[in-house]
Amino acid sequence: MLLPDRELARLRWGCRSGKDLSPSGRLCKNRISLSRGCFDGPWSAQRKLPLLMEAGVKIRDLAGNPYMIRVIRKIVVPLLRLWFGTCRVELVNDRVYHEYADLHTPLVVATWHRSAIFALYFFAKFHPMVMISQSKDGELLAQVAAALGVTPVRGSSGRGGREALMRMRQHLVRGGSACATVLDGPRGPAYVAKKGMLLLAQLSGAPFIPVIWSARRTLTVRNSWDRTLLPLPWSRVCLAFGDPIRIPASCGSGELERYRELVERNLNDMMAAVDCLCGYRG
Repeated sequence: MLLPDRELARLRWGCRSGKDLSPSGRLCKNRISLSRGCFDGPWSAQRKLPLLMEAGVKIRDLAGNPYMIRVIRKIVVPLLRLWFGTCRVELVNDRVYHEYADLHTPLVVATWHRSAIFALYFFAKFHPMVMISQSKDGELLAQVAAALGVTPVRGSSGRGGREALMRMRQHLVRGGSACATVLDGPRGPAYVAKKGMLLLAQLSGAPFIPVIWSARRTLTVRNSWDRTLLPLPWSRVCLAFGDPIRIPASCGSGELERYRELVERNLNDMMAAVDCLCGYRG
């Protein structure tokens, strides 16, 4: 609820003086002033989100700025490595990981959008090619990915996707180790798979492997469409690998749709399993 400037000034005075006032002027118990409102309950990430989102819009406008690129490479990425490096990763169905990832075998990997940031960090050591949207958010993520050692290719189901898929196909056919993206990007709906990466697996002949991670102690962006997850420092992260799926070159559109449904169902089952294993409650 927006407040008149007079009442807003009263709330700000209450915060500066260590007191917390309601709009009527009475002292509030267990309330915190934020932006132009007064909220019940303890200070939490959810209460900070409006301010963080406003800051995010301003940062997004700097995408491509040389100074922002330098900040990402010199500050953001080292902090991410330091942060995520404290996490303890436990592999679920690690047979798949050791059979494919360690051998740098050409493959197609995909996950849900909520898992993208930590997945970029974990798989960066294999230098995969990753499809990232052409939006301003995507520009920032592409800069982070490049600084981590990932090769970003720009495109999505909405714009530039066909060209990006052709580049990824060439990468795999010429012996590239892996290509990856999120199946429900760039804007959802969440946990509903699109066909793009399945088509890539079909055209390249590479196996398709779904992956998903979860942790009990996370920062969850609850008002984002994908409920983005970041593991908190020193968290136990469970990273699950699905069994590889090979899609025949002769597969028609109807059969490809059945593969899409299979992958979507498997990935959602895997997500529910690792969430339960970690004790993540959403």
